[in-house]
Amino acid sequence: VGGGQEGGRRSGTENVPFIVALGEAAERMQRCLTNGAETGVRRMRDRFESQLLERVPGTVVNGDREHRLPTTSSLTFPGLEAVELLILLDKAGISCSAGSACHSASVHPSHVLEAMGFSAQHAASTLRFSFSRFNTEADADTAVEIVCQIAAKLRALNATKEPGSPVVTNG
Repeated sequence: VGGGQEGGRRSGTENVPFIVALGEAAERMQRCLTNGAETGVRRMRDRFESQLLERVPGTVVNGDREHRLPTTSSLTFPGLEAVELLILLDKAGISCSAGSACHSASVHPSHVLEAMGFSAQHAASTLRFSFSRFNTEADADTAVEIVCQIAAKLRALNATKEPGSPVVTNG
């Protein structure tokens, strides 16, 4: 019960400083996009993907290579489990996900990849990497090196383990 703001739907005073801040944030983002930040992020993502495609055998980029967000890379590493990759990448300081951002705490394969026609096995070998204007080419290059090392390590371990046995590593 109170004033007649919002056509009588709620009372209270509008948070003017937050409204102004949101407007300023939107203007800054627009300037950032106009100044080529989106192109730089796309270029960094594409370079990251190209290096992994060259260096990690069998790697697949999911989705259309041209018509997609410039900030996101969905990569499948056949023969490797996303859960195992996630654990080792996190330990090495690389943040990524096995699913969508809204399900980042879940290790269930991406329902989006399954809806795109990929098998559950394909989805279970997929990681999503995200980039922003705050990342650098050096960040992406470091991530490539770490992903390559971890993928090689897991492939070597998988080649020597019994089928169905868990992978156990000491780092």
